[in-house]
Amino acid sequence: MLEIYNQTNVNQNYDLFHSMKTIQSQSIVKIATLCVLAGTLFFSTSQSARANSNSNNRTFPNPVQPRSEAIDHYTDHFFYTANPELKKRKLRTTDYVYIQEWNVLRKAIAPLIKSDKEVCSTSDPKQSFWEFDLNKNQQSYDYLADVIFYNRNPKLEEKRIRPNILKAQEWSSIRRKMYVSTCGI
Repeated sequence: MLEIYNQTNVNQNYDLFHSMKTIQSQSIVKIATLCVLAGTLFFSTSQSARANSNSNNRTFPNPVQPRSEAIDHYTDHFFYTANPELKKRKLRTTDYVYIQEWNVLRKAIAPLIKSDKEVCSTSDPKQSFWEFDLNKNQQSYDYLADVIFYNRNPKLEEKRIRPNILKAQEWSSIRRKMYVSTCGI
């Protein structure tokens, strides 16, 4: 009888030891997984496509960047200025309306990005920058406000907006936000 008791006790101890070992292994795996996830989140901060936000609203494109990057830079600037609710976050693939607006705006901005030698009277002969061409007036801002407004309101494309209606106020709100310093001014 003592032999049966001892054998039962050994089996119970073995089962208890095996259970504790399994629980320890599972805990170690969970802790390791948690550490890996925390490290991944910590080290993989995503960079948003956004314009530089300086206090004087001056954007400084990199002097050696390709023109296409300068176009993206200015597009980001005007897009996020017109859409402050986004808080300059990177667009998600589900942001269809915003993506469409960004693409339409980029297409409109592309011809307005020129070498500073063409646009600025005081350009540095040693370096070349890409600048936003205002055509010596503010019509470029009106044009960009039109691009954004009519992209948001395609049914109004061919209609003249009457003053003092809600849509005219919407256009004015967009237009007031359109600004970028150029040529170091």
